Amino acid sequence: LGFAGPASPPAMPAKPPRSLPRNPPRLNSPRLQELAQPKAPLPPVSPEKQVKAPEDFSRMRDNREVALAAVRQNGLALSLASGRMQGDKEVVLAAVAQNWEALKFAGPRLQADKDVVMLAVRQDWRGLKYFSPRVQG
Repeated sequence: LGFAGPASPPAMPAKPPRSLPRNPPRLNSPRLQELAQPKAPLPPVSPEKQVKAPEDFSRMRDNREVALAAVRQNGLALSLASGRMQGDKEVVLAAVAQNWEALKFAGPRLQADKDVVMLAVRQDWRGLKYFSPRVQG
């Protein structure tokens, strides 16, 4: 008596590949025709209404309330915060609570902080690679 092993499942019939339409869809409805028409360019913005992005952005990066709101939504937003915010324990704790990987953007002093380290490790042990060597020892 020989053992033939488990029976293999029946072969599934191969599906024919989906063909793409040869012609683009036609704009049959008046609404689609209206949407397909080119639009007039937007008028230029007056200089007094223009936003000065570099200055505004640098101020926002250093604003504690903005940083806290951002990292509570997405912990990795800590990477966009200023160095001062990356060294702020409350901001870093909020970021790490939302996403343990935010620890890699924390300042070196906070990467060695026991509270921050423990919060990240409780979420995922792989966070150990971002911790300061002083904590790992």
